[in-house]
Amino acid sequence: DNSAIDITKFRQLESNIGEDFQRDSVEEPARGILFGNGFRFTKPSERPEQFTQKSLTNAKRLGSALIRTSDLYPIAAYLLDHPDDEAFKLACRTAIENTIGEIVQFPNPPIK
Repeated sequence: DNSAIDITKFRQLESNIGEDFQRDSVEEPARGILFGNGFRFTKPSERPEQFTQKSLTNAKRLGSALIRTSDLYPIAAYLLDHPDDEAFKLACRTAIENTIGEIVQFPNPPIK
């Protein structure tokens, strides 16, 4: 609630990836995406980095993407008003897919 997302969150992520990979129909392990809402009782604009240094290091080691949930708010708000903006949806998905071992940098919603 009042701290950054620490390394312990990766334990659950790794467990989920391992369980998924055990299924017969899965040939490759999934790439992890860790959503974090660090310092959730602090205004998003006033939050320090939401992932600890160890989390950032471990994301690089595993090739996981990190997503700050507060970064999703402007995206969701825009898409509620512009649900047919397929180009922006694609740009957001591409940002996630292309981020390996770092915090996802989403595009800014277009001004319409």
